[in-house]
Amino acid sequence: MDAREVSQLLADKALSVSEYLLPNGRKNGNEWCCGSVNGEEGQSLKVHLCGSKAGVWKDFSDQDKGGDLLDLWAACRGLSFVDALKDACRWLGVEFAPKFSVASKKSFTRPSVRLGAVIEPQANGYFDRRRINGSTLKAYCVANHDREIAFPLMVDGAVYNVKYLTPRRKRDEKNRWRQESNCEPCLFGWQVITPDDDKVVITEGEIDALSVFQCGVKALSMPSGAKNLEWIEYDWERLQQFRVIYLALDNDDAGQLATMEVLQRLGEHRCKLIDWGDFKDANECLYKAGEAGVLDAIVGAEYKKPEDLKNAIEYAEILFQDFNGLLDTATGNTAPFAGMKDFKFGMDQLTVWTGYSGHGKSQLLGYCMCEMILRQKERICLFSGEMKPYKVLNRMVRQVCGKLRPDQDDLTDALNLLSGG
Repeated sequence: MDAREVSQLLADKALSVSEYLLPNGRKNGNEWCCGSVNGEEGQSLKVHLCGSKAGVWKDFSDQDKGGDLLDLWAACRGLSFVDALKDACRWLGVEFAPKFSVASKKSFTRPSVRLGAVIEPQANGYFDRRRINGSTLKAYCVANHDREIAFPLMVDGAVYNVKYLTPRRKRDEKNRWRQESNCEPCLFGWQVITPDDDKVVITEGEIDALSVFQCGVKALSMPSGAKNLEWIEYDWERLQQFRVIYLALDNDDAGQLATMEVLQRLGEHRCKLIDWGDFKDANECLYKAGEAGVLDAIVGAEYKKPEDLKNAIEYAEILFQDFNGLLDTATGNTAPFAGMKDFKFGMDQLTVWTGYSGHGKSQLLGYCMCEMILRQKERICLFSGEMKPYKVLNRMVRQVCGKLRPDQDDLTDALNLLSGG
C-alpha cells in the first residue's frame, strides 16, 4: 500500500474522513465546510465529498493550504507527510509499506571511508562547467577523496556505499567511476529527502540528480546505471512515502528500456515519465536550456498512456472523412429472414441475442452463421460454453443439408462448406 493508493482509499471515504478530522464542520451539498484546519466552525475550508474531485480540499482564507486528504490529515494533526500516511493507514485498517520479499537476503558491509571537505565548484571545474553550485554539493555531501570525487549513498545519516569519480583529463578520455564493494544497494540522495516529501525525481546518474536538485526539486539517482535495478528491492519500503515518482532516465536506448522496467516494478499508477526532448539527460538540459528548461520538462511529465487511449483531436482526420462520406466502410452481414432485410450485423459491433432457455436461440444463430458462411462468404469463429463442438456442428450440418440424418457424402460436403471449402 503506497501513498497514492492510501489517498484513493481516503477519497472513497471522504465524508467519514472529513467528519473525523473536522468534527465541527458541516455538510453543505457536496462539500464539507469548516473554518480552517484547526477545526472551528466556518466556511473558509471546503472538502469535495464526491465525484472525480472527492477528497480535494482548499482553505480559501489561506491560498497556500490545500491538496488531498493525506495533506489534510497532516495539516489537521500537525504531522509530517510520512507520519500522516502511517496514521491514516491505521485508521483505514491497512498496512503501509508492505515489506518487499527479497529472494535471498545477502550479507553486506558498510564502507569505512573518511571523506574530505565538501567540494567548492570554483575549486573544481568539473561541477562549475556543469552549472552545479556549492549548496547543491553540500546538500548531497559530495566531497573530495584523494584525487577522486566522492558521492556518499546515505540513509538516515549512515553511509551505505560510496561512489568515486575521476573526471577525464583529456578530450578523448572517459570519466572513470568506481564504488565500494559488497555494499547494500540503495539510491543516491536519500540525505536530501525529508518526511514531508511526497514527490521525487529518479535519474540515471548522480550528476543528473544534482542538476534536478539545482532547480529546486528533490532527486535520487540509480546507484549502478540503467542495467542494474537491484536497488528496487532494498529501497522498496522507503519509496512508499512518495505519491508521485518522476522517472528521468537518459534519453537513449538503455535509459528508455530501463524506464519501462522501473515503471512496471514501481507501478504505473504513481510514476510520471520525463521527456528530455533533444537533450540526453538532466545535466545537458540544465547546461543548454537552464533551470527553466529542466523545470519545464518536469512540469510536462505524463503518466504512461495505455496504447489504445487517444485524445479526441487524434480522430480529426477520420471524422472529416466520415462526415463527408469518404470512408470505405463495410455494410455488415445480413440475416437470412425476409422480415429482417433492413437488419445488418455491424462488423465492429456486438449483437446480443437473448430469450428463454430452450426457445431456440442457438439454433437460430446457427442458421444465421450457415447463411453467412455459404452465401456471404464470411469466416465465422464459434464458441459455446454449453455444448461440445460436435453437438453444435450436428445441428449446423443438418441445417446446411436440409436432412435429419445426412449420409457420409452429405456430411463431408457440409463440413467442407462450413470450413470455407
